[in-house]
Amino acid sequence: MMFQQAQGVDVRIWFDEDLQRKILQCLSVFFPQPATFTTIANQLNISNQFEFKLEKNIRYLEGHNLVLYCGDVYENNGFVRIPQFQITSIGLDNIIKPAEFLYTNVVATTSFT
Repeated sequence: MMFQQAQGVDVRIWFDEDLQRKILQCLSVFFPQPATFTTIANQLNISNQFEFKLEKNIRYLEGHNLVLYCGDVYENNGFVRIPQFQITSIGLDNIIKPAEFLYTNVVATTSFT
């Protein structure tokens, strides 16, 4: 039995740090409610041909405890099962700006007169 390997496929390009940040930011908007895969794809304007890459990156974040899988829901009048995801507290910590940055912004914009 022989297996043919696809030529020119580099799995490293499937994992995109910028996309992962966008996924976390999107899920933080819906927190504490979970968001469906379809909602995430729509919010990030991901076309059907890139949904595989989106799912790989969500599952990568899930593996690092930044995103939590919350079961499936039915969409499209109950014909399609779609996974739901929620950002974890660790994921929220990764997108919130450091306290020092927030403090300097508050000081710079606060009037003392």
